[in-house]
Amino acid sequence: MTSIVQVTRPAQLLDVVEGRTAKAPSAWINSWPQAWRDNICWAALDLSGPYRKTFNDSLPDAVQVADPFHVIKVANTKLDDVRRRVQQETLGHR
Repeated sequence: MTSIVQVTRPAQLLDVVEGRTAKAPSAWINSWPQAWRDNICWAALDLSGPYRKTFNDSLPDAVQVADPFHVIKVANTKLDDVRRRVQQETLGHR
């Protein structure tokens, strides 16, 4: 499932579409009139390739902004990877 949310205040859920590929959100965006799409200046998204493709194809002029939750999630994962590697190299175990 993919949530499509208007994040400007007041935030509201616009729709939920099936799947996590570029196809469903692209179809949803492209179902709206061009004038509506032209008014979208920026888009917040997670860091997955399908969503970047959606915005690259359907809203090429919108500035893409990474969702802070997903940025922190990636940073924490990378930090854990480094911590595990250093611990393994220095202590020889986890």
